[in-house]
Amino acid sequence: MAKLKRSLRADELKIKKKKKRKLILVLGAIGIFILIGIAIILHRQTTVYTSYKVTGSTELSNVKESNFIKYKNGVLKYNRDGAEAIGADGTVLWNVSYSMKKPIADVEGSYAAIADMGSYDLYIINGSGTTNVLTTTEPIVEVKIASQGVTAVLTGNGTADYIYFYDMDSVNGKEAILDVKTYVATDGFPIGIGLSENGKKLVTSYLAVDDDNDGVVSKVTFHNFGEFGKNQVDNLVGSYSDYRGEVIPKVEFITNELVVAFRDTGITLYSIKEVPREIMRETYTEKIHSICYNDMYIGIVLDGTINTQARKVILYDLAGKKVLEKEVNFSFQKVTLIENEIIFYSNTECNIMNIDGSMKFHSQFHTNVTSLYQASGANEYLLVTDVGIDKIQLIKSEE
Repeated sequence: MAKLKRSLRADELKIKKKKKRKLILVLGAIGIFILIGIAIILHRQTTVYTSYKVTGSTELSNVKESNFIKYKNGVLKYNRDGAEAIGADGTVLWNVSYSMKKPIADVEGSYAAIADMGSYDLYIINGSGTTNVLTTTEPIVEVKIASQGVTAVLTGNGTADYIYFYDMDSVNGKEAILDVKTYVATDGFPIGIGLSENGKKLVTSYLAVDDDNDGVVSKVTFHNFGEFGKNQVDNLVGSYSDYRGEVIPKVEFITNELVVAFRDTGITLYSIKEVPREIMRETYTEKIHSICYNDMYIGIVLDGTINTQARKVILYDLAGKKVLEKEVNFSFQKVTLIENEIIFYSNTECNIMNIDGSMKFHSQFHTNVTSLYQASGANEYLLVTDVGIDKIQLIKSEE
Protein backbone atom coordinates (compact mmCIF):
# COMPACT_ATOMS: atom_id res chain seq x y z
CA MET A 1 0.00 0.00 0.00
CA ALA A 2 2.87 2.37 0.91
CA LYS A 3 4.58 1.58 -2.40
CA LEU A 4 1.34 2.45 -4.27
CA LYS A 5 1.09 5.80 -2.45
CA ARG A 6 4.73 6.62 -3.25
CA SER A 7 4.12 5.68 -6.90
CA LEU A 8 1.05 7.94 -7.08
CA ARG A 9 2.97 10.83 -5.52
CA ALA A 10 5.78 10.30 -8.01
CA ASP A 11 3.30 10.38 -10.90
CA GLU A 12 1.73 13.56 -9.52
CA LEU A 13 5.16 15.20 -9.30
CA LYS A 14 5.94 14.20 -12.87
CA ILE A 15 2.62 15.67 -14.08
CA LYS A 16 3.24 18.89 -12.12
CA LYS A 17 6.76 19.16 -13.57
CA LYS A 18 5.42 18.68 -17.11
CA LYS A 19 2.73 21.34 -16.55
CA LYS A 20 5.34 23.67 -15.09
CA ARG A 21 7.66 23.14 -18.08
CA LYS A 22 4.76 23.80 -20.48
CA LEU A 23 3.81 26.95 -18.59
CA ILE A 24 7.41 28.17 -18.69
CA LEU A 25 7.60 27.47 -22.43
CA VAL A 26 4.29 29.27 -23.09
CA LEU A 27 5.29 32.26 -20.96
CA GLY A 28 8.69 32.32 -22.62
CA ALA A 29 7.11 32.31 -26.07
CA ILE A 30 4.73 35.11 -25.07
CA GLY A 31 7.65 37.09 -23.68
CA ILE A 32 9.60 36.65 -26.90
CA PHE A 33 6.63 37.85 -28.98
CA ILE A 34 6.23 40.87 -26.69
CA LEU A 35 9.93 41.71 -26.99
CA ILE A 36 9.75 41.36 -30.77
CA GLY A 37 6.71 43.64 -30.85
CA ILE A 38 8.45 46.23 -28.66
CA ALA A 39 11.55 46.01 -30.83
CA ILE A 40 9.49 46.58 -33.99
CA ILE A 41 7.73 49.58 -32.45
CA LEU A 42 11.01 51.05 -31.21
CA HIS A 43 12.62 50.46 -34.59
CA ARG A 44 9.76 52.24 -36.33
CA GLN A 45 9.94 55.13 -33.87
CA THR A 46 13.71 55.51 -34.06
CA THR A 47 14.21 54.90 -37.79
CA VAL A 48 14.65 58.18 -39.65
CA TYR A 49 14.00 58.11 -43.37
CA THR A 50 15.74 60.70 -45.50
CA SER A 51 14.48 59.97 -49.01
CA TYR A 52 11.78 58.20 -50.98
CA LYS A 53 11.26 56.33 -54.21
CA VAL A 54 8.36 56.67 -56.61
CA THR A 55 6.62 53.30 -57.02
CA GLY A 56 3.87 54.44 -59.37
CA SER A 57 2.66 57.52 -61.24
CA THR A 58 -0.66 58.55 -62.74
CA GLU A 59 -0.95 61.52 -65.07
CA LEU A 60 -4.08 63.66 -64.70
CA SER A 61 -5.58 66.52 -66.68
CA ASN A 62 -6.42 69.96 -65.25
CA VAL A 63 -4.55 69.32 -62.01
CA LYS A 64 -3.86 72.99 -61.30
CA GLU A 65 -7.55 73.85 -61.75
CA SER A 66 -8.69 71.00 -59.47
CA ASN A 67 -9.14 70.35 -55.77
CA PHE A 68 -8.34 67.05 -54.05
CA ILE A 69 -9.67 65.28 -50.99
CA LYS A 70 -8.88 61.85 -49.52
CA TYR A 71 -11.32 59.18 -50.75
CA LYS A 72 -11.12 55.51 -49.71
CA ASN A 73 -7.55 54.37 -50.51
CA GLY A 74 -7.08 57.06 -53.14
CA VAL A 75 -8.30 60.59 -53.81
CA LEU A 76 -11.30 62.49 -55.12
CA LYS A 77 -10.40 65.06 -57.77
CA TYR A 78 -13.02 67.73 -58.45
CA ASN A 79 -13.22 71.02 -60.34
CA ARG A 80 -15.79 73.19 -62.12
CA ASP A 81 -16.44 70.61 -64.84
CA GLY A 82 -16.75 67.38 -62.89
CA ALA A 83 -15.27 64.92 -60.41
CA GLU A 84 -13.52 61.58 -60.51
CA ALA A 85 -12.56 59.11 -57.80
CA ILE A 86 -9.07 57.68 -58.30
CA GLY A 87 -7.66 54.61 -56.55
CA ALA A 88 -4.13 54.39 -55.15
CA ASP A 89 -3.05 52.48 -58.26
CA GLY A 90 -4.39 55.21 -60.56
CA THR A 91 -7.58 53.38 -61.50
CA VAL A 92 -10.59 55.65 -62.07
CA LEU A 93 -13.31 54.28 -59.79
CA TRP A 94 -16.04 56.57 -61.14
CA ASN A 95 -16.48 59.98 -62.72
CA VAL A 96 -19.30 62.53 -62.83
CA SER A 97 -19.74 65.54 -65.11
CA TYR A 98 -21.41 68.80 -64.08
CA SER A 99 -20.97 72.57 -64.38
CA MET A 100 -20.32 74.52 -61.17
CA LYS A 101 -18.84 77.92 -60.40
CA LYS A 102 -17.40 77.09 -56.97
CA PRO A 103 -17.54 73.36 -56.15
CA ILE A 104 -17.13 72.19 -52.56
CA ALA A 105 -16.96 68.56 -51.46
CA ASP A 106 -17.11 66.23 -48.48
CA VAL A 107 -16.56 62.46 -48.26
CA GLU A 108 -17.30 59.74 -45.71
CA GLY A 109 -16.65 56.09 -46.40
CA SER A 110 -17.58 55.37 -50.02
CA TYR A 111 -19.96 58.33 -50.35
CA ALA A 112 -19.19 61.82 -51.64
CA ALA A 113 -21.21 65.03 -51.73
CA ILE A 114 -20.34 67.84 -54.14
CA ALA A 115 -22.18 71.17 -54.16
CA ASP A 116 -21.95 74.53 -55.89
CA MET A 117 -21.20 77.02 -53.12
CA GLY A 118 -23.33 80.14 -53.49
CA SER A 119 -25.61 78.35 -55.95
CA TYR A 120 -28.17 75.52 -55.79
CA ASP A 121 -26.75 72.27 -57.23
CA LEU A 122 -26.05 69.23 -55.04
CA TYR A 123 -24.64 65.87 -56.14
CA ILE A 124 -24.69 62.83 -53.84
CA ILE A 125 -22.53 59.97 -55.18
CA ASN A 126 -22.12 56.42 -53.88
CA GLY A 127 -19.15 54.09 -54.19
CA SER A 128 -20.15 52.80 -57.64
CA GLY A 129 -20.65 56.27 -59.08
CA THR A 130 -24.45 56.30 -58.92
CA THR A 131 -25.46 59.94 -58.56
CA ASN A 132 -28.48 61.70 -57.11
CA VAL A 133 -28.72 65.28 -58.45
CA LEU A 134 -30.72 67.73 -56.35
CA THR A 135 -31.50 71.45 -56.43
CA THR A 136 -31.89 73.50 -53.25
CA THR A 137 -34.22 76.49 -52.89
CA GLU A 138 -31.60 78.70 -51.18
CA PRO A 139 -27.90 79.22 -51.97
CA ILE A 140 -25.60 76.54 -50.54
CA VAL A 141 -23.06 77.52 -47.88
CA GLU A 142 -21.62 74.19 -46.71
CA VAL A 143 -22.20 70.46 -47.17
CA LYS A 144 -21.45 67.41 -44.97
CA ILE A 145 -22.08 63.72 -45.71
CA ALA A 146 -22.43 60.65 -43.48
CA SER A 147 -21.22 57.10 -44.13
CA GLN A 148 -24.60 55.90 -45.49
CA GLY A 149 -25.09 58.89 -47.80
CA VAL A 150 -27.22 61.13 -45.56
CA THR A 151 -26.16 64.66 -46.49
CA ALA A 152 -26.59 67.87 -44.48
CA VAL A 153 -26.69 71.05 -46.55
CA LEU A 154 -26.41 74.49 -44.95
CA THR A 155 -28.22 77.13 -47.03
CA GLY A 156 -29.06 80.77 -46.41
CA ASN A 157 -30.84 83.75 -47.89
CA GLY A 158 -29.65 86.45 -45.48
CA THR A 159 -32.74 86.41 -43.26
CA ALA A 160 -33.51 82.75 -42.57
CA ASP A 161 -31.06 79.86 -42.84
CA TYR A 162 -31.89 76.20 -43.35
CA ILE A 163 -30.03 72.95 -42.86
CA TYR A 164 -31.62 70.35 -45.12
CA PHE A 165 -30.99 66.62 -44.99
CA TYR A 166 -31.05 64.50 -48.17
CA ASP A 167 -30.02 60.98 -49.17
CA MET A 168 -29.74 58.86 -52.32
CA ASP A 169 -33.53 58.42 -52.41
CA SER A 170 -34.40 62.12 -52.12
CA VAL A 171 -36.32 63.59 -55.07
CA ASN A 172 -36.36 67.16 -56.36
CA GLY A 173 -39.59 69.01 -55.65
CA LYS A 174 -40.30 66.99 -52.51
CA GLU A 175 -39.50 67.75 -48.91
CA ALA A 176 -36.10 66.88 -47.49
CA ILE A 177 -35.75 64.05 -44.99
CA LEU A 178 -35.29 66.63 -42.22
CA ASP A 179 -34.75 70.35 -41.97
CA VAL A 180 -33.55 72.78 -39.33
CA LYS A 181 -34.57 76.44 -39.65
CA THR A 182 -32.78 79.30 -37.92
CA TYR A 183 -33.24 83.08 -37.99
CA VAL A 184 -30.38 85.54 -38.23
CA ALA A 185 -32.10 88.01 -35.92
CA THR A 186 -32.36 85.52 -33.04
CA ASP A 187 -29.74 82.84 -33.71
CA GLY A 188 -27.07 84.65 -35.69
CA PHE A 189 -25.35 83.53 -38.90
CA PRO A 190 -24.55 79.80 -39.14
CA ILE A 191 -20.92 79.62 -40.27
CA GLY A 192 -20.11 75.93 -39.85
CA ILE A 193 -21.77 72.54 -39.50
CA GLY A 194 -20.60 69.06 -38.56
CA LEU A 195 -22.40 65.75 -39.14
CA SER A 196 -21.75 62.51 -37.26
CA GLU A 197 -20.60 59.50 -39.26
CA ASN A 198 -23.91 57.73 -38.65
CA GLY A 199 -25.86 60.81 -39.78
CA LYS A 200 -27.87 61.06 -36.54
CA LYS A 201 -26.26 64.10 -34.90
CA LEU A 202 -25.61 67.64 -36.08
CA VAL A 203 -23.49 70.43 -34.61
CA THR A 204 -23.72 74.04 -35.81
CA SER A 205 -21.61 77.10 -35.11
CA TYR A 206 -23.32 80.52 -35.13
CA LEU A 207 -21.91 84.05 -35.09
CA ALA A 208 -24.03 86.94 -33.81
CA VAL A 209 -23.57 90.60 -32.89
CA ASP A 210 -23.26 91.18 -29.16
CA ASP A 211 -25.10 94.50 -28.71
CA ASP A 212 -24.52 94.61 -24.95
CA ASN A 213 -20.74 94.38 -25.23
CA ASP A 214 -20.18 96.03 -28.62
CA GLY A 215 -18.68 92.93 -30.18
CA VAL A 216 -19.51 89.42 -31.36
CA VAL A 217 -20.64 86.26 -29.63
CA SER A 218 -20.52 82.70 -30.91
CA LYS A 219 -22.88 79.84 -30.14
CA VAL A 220 -22.64 76.08 -30.69
CA THR A 221 -25.86 74.05 -30.94
CA PHE A 222 -26.46 70.31 -31.03
CA HIS A 223 -29.28 68.34 -32.66
CA ASN A 224 -29.92 64.64 -32.11
CA PHE A 225 -32.06 62.84 -34.69
CA GLY A 226 -31.96 59.49 -32.92
CA GLU A 227 -34.54 58.11 -30.50
CA PHE A 228 -33.57 60.49 -27.71
CA GLY A 229 -33.80 63.59 -29.90
CA LYS A 230 -37.31 62.75 -31.10
CA ASN A 231 -38.63 63.84 -27.71
CA GLN A 232 -36.98 67.28 -27.93
CA VAL A 233 -38.34 70.38 -29.66
CA ASP A 234 -36.75 70.54 -33.15
CA ASN A 235 -34.44 67.72 -32.00
CA LEU A 236 -32.37 70.37 -30.19
CA VAL A 237 -30.58 68.71 -27.26
CA GLY A 238 -28.25 71.46 -26.08
CA SER A 239 -26.22 74.57 -26.83
CA TYR A 240 -23.30 76.66 -25.54
CA SER A 241 -23.48 80.43 -26.04
CA ASP A 242 -20.75 81.81 -23.77
CA TYR A 243 -18.12 82.44 -26.46
CA ARG A 244 -18.00 86.24 -26.30
CA GLY A 245 -15.52 87.98 -28.58
CA GLU A 246 -14.68 84.67 -30.28
CA VAL A 247 -15.37 83.19 -33.70
CA ILE A 248 -15.82 79.43 -34.24
CA PRO A 249 -15.26 78.87 -37.96
CA LYS A 250 -15.08 75.06 -37.81
CA VAL A 251 -16.94 72.31 -35.92
CA GLU A 252 -16.36 68.63 -36.57
CA PHE A 253 -17.40 65.20 -35.29
CA ILE A 254 -14.26 63.22 -34.45
CA THR A 255 -16.37 60.18 -33.56
CA ASN A 256 -20.14 59.70 -33.32
CA GLU A 257 -19.94 60.88 -29.71
CA LEU A 258 -17.15 63.48 -29.76
CA VAL A 259 -17.19 66.98 -31.27
CA VAL A 260 -14.36 69.47 -31.56
CA ALA A 261 -14.97 73.21 -32.00
CA PHE A 262 -12.02 75.08 -33.45
CA ARG A 263 -12.25 78.61 -32.07
CA ASP A 264 -10.08 81.45 -33.33
CA THR A 265 -8.47 81.49 -29.86
CA GLY A 266 -8.46 77.79 -28.97
CA ILE A 267 -10.37 74.51 -29.04
CA THR A 268 -13.27 72.97 -27.16
CA LEU A 269 -14.18 69.28 -26.92
CA TYR A 270 -17.73 68.05 -26.32
CA SER A 271 -19.02 64.61 -25.50
CA ILE A 272 -22.47 64.01 -27.00
CA LYS A 273 -23.86 60.55 -26.34
CA GLU A 274 -27.36 62.02 -26.06
CA VAL A 275 -26.91 65.59 -24.83
CA PRO A 276 -23.69 67.63 -25.16
CA ARG A 277 -21.22 67.98 -22.31
CA GLU A 278 -18.10 70.12 -22.47
CA ILE A 279 -15.08 68.04 -21.49
CA MET A 280 -12.21 70.38 -22.36
CA ARG A 281 -11.73 74.04 -23.28
CA GLU A 282 -8.27 75.38 -24.08
CA THR A 283 -7.38 78.98 -24.95
CA TYR A 284 -4.01 80.09 -26.34
CA THR A 285 -2.24 83.42 -26.21
CA GLU A 286 -0.39 82.67 -29.46
CA LYS A 287 -2.07 82.83 -32.86
CA ILE A 288 -3.27 79.51 -34.26
CA HIS A 289 -1.37 78.69 -37.44
CA SER A 290 -2.84 75.28 -38.35
CA ILE A 291 -5.20 72.59 -37.13
CA CYS A 292 -5.29 68.84 -37.79
CA TYR A 293 -7.28 65.89 -36.50
CA ASN A 294 -8.17 62.26 -37.10
CA ASP A 295 -10.17 59.65 -35.18
CA MET A 296 -7.45 59.38 -32.50
CA TYR A 297 -5.92 62.81 -31.97
CA ILE A 298 -6.50 66.55 -32.32
CA GLY A 299 -3.58 68.82 -33.15
CA ILE A 300 -2.95 72.56 -32.94
CA VAL A 301 0.06 74.44 -34.34
CA LEU A 302 0.73 77.83 -32.75
CA ASP A 303 2.76 80.63 -34.28
CA GLY A 304 6.01 81.60 -32.61
CA THR A 305 6.46 84.73 -30.54
CA ILE A 306 8.08 87.91 -31.85
CA ASN A 307 11.47 86.75 -30.59
CA THR A 308 11.38 83.32 -32.22
CA GLN A 309 10.11 81.82 -35.44
CA ALA A 310 9.73 78.36 -33.91
CA ARG A 311 6.16 77.10 -33.95
CA LYS A 312 4.64 74.96 -31.21
CA VAL A 313 2.83 71.70 -31.90
CA ILE A 314 0.29 70.55 -29.30
CA LEU A 315 -1.47 67.19 -29.57
CA TYR A 316 -4.44 65.94 -27.54
CA ASP A 317 -6.08 62.55 -27.26
CA LEU A 318 -9.86 62.15 -27.43
CA ALA A 319 -10.21 62.64 -23.67
CA GLY A 320 -8.66 66.09 -24.02
CA LYS A 321 -5.37 65.02 -22.42
CA LYS A 322 -2.26 66.67 -23.81
CA VAL A 323 0.04 63.97 -25.22
CA LEU A 324 2.61 66.15 -27.00
CA GLU A 325 3.93 69.70 -26.84
CA LYS A 326 6.97 70.40 -28.98
CA GLU A 327 8.59 73.28 -30.85
CA VAL A 328 9.43 72.84 -34.53
CA ASN A 329 11.85 75.05 -36.45
CA PHE A 330 11.34 73.81 -40.01
CA SER A 331 9.12 75.64 -42.48
CA PHE A 332 5.83 74.22 -43.76
CA GLN A 333 2.54 75.34 -45.26
CA LYS A 334 0.22 72.45 -44.40
CA VAL A 335 -0.08 69.93 -41.58
CA THR A 336 -2.12 66.74 -41.40
CA LEU A 337 -2.57 63.81 -39.00
CA ILE A 338 -2.32 60.31 -40.44
CA GLU A 339 -2.76 57.60 -37.80
CA ASN A 340 0.18 58.11 -35.37
CA GLU A 341 2.05 60.60 -37.54
CA ILE A 342 2.02 64.38 -37.82
CA ILE A 343 2.96 65.40 -41.35
CA PHE A 344 4.23 68.89 -42.11
CA TYR A 345 4.77 69.77 -45.75
CA SER A 346 5.04 72.51 -48.33
CA ASN A 347 5.38 72.40 -52.11
CA THR A 348 9.07 71.54 -51.83
CA GLU A 349 9.72 69.56 -48.63
CA CYS A 350 8.20 67.28 -46.00
CA ASN A 351 8.78 66.46 -42.33
CA ILE A 352 7.02 63.57 -40.57
CA MET A 353 6.93 63.41 -36.77
CA ASN A 354 5.79 60.50 -34.61
CA ILE A 355 3.28 61.35 -31.90
CA ASP A 356 6.01 61.00 -29.26
CA GLY A 357 7.81 63.93 -30.89
CA SER A 358 10.57 61.91 -32.58
CA MET A 359 11.29 62.60 -36.25
CA LYS A 360 10.51 59.89 -38.79
CA PHE A 361 11.21 61.55 -42.13
CA HIS A 362 12.73 64.64 -43.69
CA SER A 363 13.33 65.18 -47.38
CA GLN A 364 13.00 67.62 -50.22
CA PHE A 365 10.38 66.72 -52.82
CA HIS A 366 11.61 65.84 -56.28
CA THR A 367 8.69 67.72 -57.82
CA ASN A 368 6.18 70.41 -56.86
CA VAL A 369 3.64 68.89 -54.42
CA THR A 370 0.22 70.38 -53.65
CA SER A 371 -1.33 67.64 -51.46
CA LEU A 372 -0.20 64.56 -49.53
CA TYR A 373 -2.29 61.58 -48.44
CA GLN A 374 -1.79 58.15 -46.92
CA ALA A 375 -1.64 55.08 -49.14
CA SER A 376 -2.56 51.56 -48.07
CA GLY A 377 0.94 50.16 -47.49
CA ALA A 378 3.40 50.81 -44.67
CA ASN A 379 5.39 54.02 -45.20
CA GLU A 380 3.52 54.64 -48.46
CA TYR A 381 1.97 57.97 -49.41
CA LEU A 382 0.26 59.64 -52.33
CA LEU A 383 1.63 62.94 -53.60
CA VAL A 384 -0.52 65.18 -55.77
CA THR A 385 1.84 67.04 -58.10
CA ASP A 386 1.43 69.54 -60.94
CA VAL A 387 0.87 66.72 -63.42
CA GLY A 388 -0.80 63.92 -61.47
CA ILE A 389 -0.36 61.53 -58.56
CA ASP A 390 2.87 59.86 -57.43
CA LYS A 391 2.79 56.88 -55.09
CA ILE A 392 5.95 56.91 -52.96
CA GLN A 393 7.74 54.63 -50.49
CA LEU A 394 9.95 56.09 -47.74
CA ILE A 395 13.55 54.85 -47.77
CA LYS A 396 16.75 55.43 -45.85
CA SER A 397 19.50 57.26 -47.72
CA GLU A 398 21.67 54.17 -48.14
CA GLU A 399 18.92 52.11 -49.78
